[in-house]
Parts: sequence; structure tokens; C-alpha cells
Amino acid sequence: MSSSASGRRVETARLFLDKLAQFEEFLGRNNPSTGRAFTAAVFAFCYDVIAPLPWAFPAAQEGELTRPEVRRAVFKRRYVLLYRVTDVAVQFVDLYHTSSRQNAGPSFSKEDDDT
Repeated sequence: MSSSASGRRVETARLFLDKLAQFEEFLGRNNPSTGRAFTAAVFAFCYDVIAPLPWAFPAAQEGELTRPEVRRAVFKRRYVLLYRVTDVAVQFVDLYHTSSRQNAGPSFSKEDDDT
């Protein structure tokens, strides 16, 4: 998926979309509209909040390593979106719940580049 915001394309990696679908399914297990509303809110956050000012969020860290092009945004205090910023694109690469990675850092592998 790709679109344009603030001069940069907005792209979503397969991993990000797969995890978003898992959250939608989980949250919508009793009421499907709840899951769909979550997905819509995440995309609104990506396009309306992050994409216009992608450098506003802190750099993600992996152990002692800070990767300035990979940023970390927290959505609704429970969900972390990892995205990579380049001159031409904002690519959303991962999404996880804060409780699922208490001791694990984000993955900066090149596999995240799969769009």
C-alpha cells in the first residue's frame, strides 16, 4: 500500500499489515466494528499525525544501537508503530502491543523492507 503525504510516499510493509490484521481480528472477535474502527484509527494516525512530521517521534533503539531513520510512535498508549523515514517515503514496518515486547527491542533487519 502506498500513498503520498507531506511530499513523502506512505508505504506499509507486509509485516505491518499482517500484524494490523491480527489486531483487528482480535479486537473484533465479539464486535467486528470494534476491530474495523481500530484499523481505521491506526491508518488515520499514520497519515494524519506521523506522515506530515515523521521526525517528530523518537528514534527507535535496538540495545545500544540507535537508528535515526527508524522511528517509534506510540498509539493509544498501548501500541507501538515502527517506521522508517527516507527522503522519499515513510514506511511503516512493524506494529506491536507494548506488553508483548517488554524486554525485546525492535527488529532493524532488512526483511522489514518487504512492501
